[in-house]
Amino acid sequence: MDTHFDFGGFVPSERISRLKAAYLDARPSITIDRALAFTLVAMEQPDLPPQLRIARSFRKACETAPLLIQDDELIVGHPCGRPRAGALSPDIAWEWLDDELDEIGTRPQDPYYVSEEDKRTCREVIFPFWKGKSLAEACEERLRAAGFWDYAADACITDVTYHVTSGGGDTAPGFDIILFEKGIDGIEAEARRHLAGLPAESDDVEGRRVYYEAAIETCEGVKAYAGRLADHAEELAGKAEDASRREELLRIAEVNRRVPANPPSNFWEALQSLWTVQSLFSLEANQCSTSLGRVDQYLYPYYARDVESGALSRERAFELFACFTIKCSEVIWYTPGASAKYFAGYMPFINMCVGGVGRHGGDATNELTYLIMEAVRKVRMYQPTLACRVHNLSPQRYLEKIVDVIRAGGGMPAVHFDDAHEKMMLRKGYDFEDARDYSCMGCVEPQRSGRVHQWTSGGFTQWPICIDLALHNGVLNSYGPRQWLATGEVEDFKSFEDFEHAVKAQLDHLIDVNCNASNIVEETYREVNPTPYMSLFVDGCMDKGRDVMDGGAVLYAGPGTIFAGLGTYADSMAAVKKLVFDDHKYTLPQLKAAMDANWVGYENVRRDCVEAPKYGNDDDYADHFAADIVDYTEQRMNAHKSLYAYHIHGTLSQSFNTPLGEMDGATPDGRAAYAPLSDGMSPSQGMDKKGPTAVIKSVSKINVEEMSLGMSHNFKFSPGFIDKPEGRKAVVALLMTASLLGNAQMQFNCVDNAELRDAKAHPERHRDLIARVAGYSAFFNELCEEVQDEIISRTEIDRA
Repeated sequence: MDTHFDFGGFVPSERISRLKAAYLDARPSITIDRALAFTLVAMEQPDLPPQLRIARSFRKACETAPLLIQDDELIVGHPCGRPRAGALSPDIAWEWLDDELDEIGTRPQDPYYVSEEDKRTCREVIFPFWKGKSLAEACEERLRAAGFWDYAADACITDVTYHVTSGGGDTAPGFDIILFEKGIDGIEAEARRHLAGLPAESDDVEGRRVYYEAAIETCEGVKAYAGRLADHAEELAGKAEDASRREELLRIAEVNRRVPANPPSNFWEALQSLWTVQSLFSLEANQCSTSLGRVDQYLYPYYARDVESGALSRERAFELFACFTIKCSEVIWYTPGASAKYFAGYMPFINMCVGGVGRHGGDATNELTYLIMEAVRKVRMYQPTLACRVHNLSPQRYLEKIVDVIRAGGGMPAVHFDDAHEKMMLRKGYDFEDARDYSCMGCVEPQRSGRVHQWTSGGFTQWPICIDLALHNGVLNSYGPRQWLATGEVEDFKSFEDFEHAVKAQLDHLIDVNCNASNIVEETYREVNPTPYMSLFVDGCMDKGRDVMDGGAVLYAGPGTIFAGLGTYADSMAAVKKLVFDDHKYTLPQLKAAMDANWVGYENVRRDCVEAPKYGNDDDYADHFAADIVDYTEQRMNAHKSLYAYHIHGTLSQSFNTPLGEMDGATPDGRAAYAPLSDGMSPSQGMDKKGPTAVIKSVSKINVEEMSLGMSHNFKFSPGFIDKPEGRKAVVALLMTASLLGNAQMQFNCVDNAELRDAKAHPERHRDLIARVAGYSAFFNELCEEVQDEIISRTEIDRA
């Protein structure tokens, strides 16, 4: 095909404009249809093994899910029955929702509508049944018994409860190597063959029998749901007064009769199959980060065949993909109020990847790559997150298109550099072809779709708190004095090495608690909450007859722990070394006293701390501490075995650098108490003074493959700078320089602070303003004030 076709002249159709307007008018909600189905099955069949109970519950939910086909839609369905809705999962967690049910519709971050009738049903039927039976209760009981709950939950020193209050998620299903190759019918037929061929006796025959029966149940559920969508489309067609819409609805029915039961035969079927299977993860559990993989690679054959044959125009393909992006934005992952600040913006973390090298080498960009990028640029939805892979020989046109998309705002795309990511993949045990074939899961985490199970979110924590703990002899003051690990009083530290040793001892203890607590959660999932639907799309599970939570996958990595505050940590350590131990300007007790006073009365001390060397300015003095702590952390994490692999870490702090900062007192870099920590790999807010090239040179000193979980690195460009030809050329040059330096990732906001401040003051004027938070983008007006302010505070680049 003509890989130079220019989609720049394409504009969203009136259909897309109407669909987007309807989306923006939709009120996010939580529905209970899934909860009722799961409750009914558990009531009627209480003795089923967990895997089979969940599979039958999933099937029941598919058979009873409300059907949604909205006006103008070409890609259809939402198993919650409403746009922007999440499915209540009381089997995962119900207690927090019971506590928040009356206020969840008015809370400041991510409010949800729940009808009064549904609230009554929850309190009279659903919640009483699941009392004592939920995953969250099982995890809490085990974490308390092990002595970890007080320090590994509620965002204390570390927090491992992401998978306690939510379902599994954190995967890139094998849409390409499983769904599109076999279809649901083929997957089910494979399960039936394995079931029929089980030996009469073996050590694991019963477990495998349950696995295959569960697989069959889930497949039947998927097909039932798609068939019901087809029936509903035909019913609507019979009532349609407009002839063209009637024809569309009949075509929609035809598409849903074929997929996902069968492998798709054209582009429309491929998108509908992808959406149907993706959307049904909401029925397995309230979960997030089920990502789409390399969409331009596995969708391209259907697109090319249809366009070349004349069956599909490029304009229609553009419209179909635009419809698909709007559907992906309808997915909701609901969280407790305390967690909403961590993942602000109704974020389901659906990622899609384009570009990069091919599985067997060579540049992999194609015409569909550019169509997808243009759709993201023009339609401006916050999901799916677009990740653009870049290598040292990426086409100039592709790099320029990346800059065009950045300039459109919306915080997309994130740019991922292939050399660094391939090293990260190889380090996790992938072979070379799978390493080259990586995509990004969730925010920024590299995986090979359908080949691995990797929990990104085994824990959430931060580095700066270790400095706080070392300065206070292990006493945590955030929630009232609480003893952690005693490492000595500040008067005892006679050298910088003594102080650094205490800081790292605190980190060692944090990692020990975090990894051991995370293992308990992983073990609880294996026993209490298997994921038969997810397991259909992970290679290895079918052959082994084992759930992905029970060792079925071909490859495992993690769980991962996400650290925040890298820049804050590096700057703080540099300030202590410089001011206390090198220049002897202050003693450590004097610095501690200034911090404990939150700098009040110590303004001169704070000024010196702010002026100390800072990470992000190509200054080895500060940059050393960032590189050192990354290496040290990964080594310590890797020393902890998980159920099927070993622990890893990353710096993809979403929005939780803001609430974690609210736990921390003042830090030696001059940061005030309770202010946000630095985000991801980025320098501390406003502390990068020498321009973007100095920033990427600082980052290049870090062995990014030692952060094999992934990392995010935020930049904010002035629109005036990137509007100019020389500005766009400078950004292309910056991308290629970062790639050649071995950096891993960059992501961008292109919006000026005046617009952001106006959006805070007048949200009605900026309904579709999208901003990059960290590893994801969100509608700016759906972020809490603290997260909005943190985005505004980032350095705005107006020069190369």
